[in-house]
Amino acid sequence: MKALLSGVLGRISLTCDLWTSCATEGYLCLTVHYVDSHWKLNTKILSFCHVPPPHSAIVLYHAIYELLREWQIEKKIFSITLDNTRCNDVMQGLLLDQLKEDGTLVCDVDYYLKQQ
Repeated sequence: MKALLSGVLGRISLTCDLWTSCATEGYLCLTVHYVDSHWKLNTKILSFCHVPPPHSAIVLYHAIYELLREWQIEKKIFSITLDNTRCNDVMQGLLLDQLKEDGTLVCDVDYYLKQQ
């Protein structure tokens, strides 16, 4: 899958969802979306993993950024769509700052929005 993603000609988009099971265990699902060379939209789950508490912004930031690095896609990101988890406002700021520091953003930070 890493080879496939590294071969994607354009940028990729991600969706990230954090949820809690009936047993009150936290899980994170990171999904990648990209258009292949045949102009077909592809969607793949990159990670479905347990996230131990606390589910703070810093814990989620580290979990997501490490997944980006593990899959070697931190330089290919076009967009990331997040759920409405309470700490996502702070987490997305941390992630945005890191990606900006890495020099990997498409348009610096001019077009990055968050839900108000």
